[in-house]
Amino acid sequence: MDIRECKCLGEVICSLTILDKDYIFVRHELAPGQKVGLHYHKNADEWVVVKEGKFVVRSGRKEMTFDLQYGDNKILVIRFPKRRNHSFRAESIVSYFVFRSCQDEIIYLEKEDE
Repeated sequence: MDIRECKCLGEVICSLTILDKDYIFVRHELAPGQKVGLHYHKNADEWVVVKEGKFVVRSGRKEMTFDLQYGDNKILVIRFPKRRNHSFRAESIVSYFVFRSCQDEIIYLEKEDE
């Protein structure tokens, strides 16, 4: 899990993408207590991009809690390399984007409600 901060969504997109390559781009929103269960992608790197909210990210044995406020003027980018187990749990309403380096199967290791 690699973490960095950007100032705007344009900076995020330009820093994560290569010209003339296709990417998967998904917008998600989770309510407090909802989560995306532990999973991985065989062939795709994945970036989670969040501007606001409190959430917990787990990758391998590492777990980190983030609390981003609207006025912070930063966007958090978390990278999960392909084949790296990871999960995401909302502690508040969290609206976020996911970029994947290619279309790929999601392999769940635990169910969403576990």
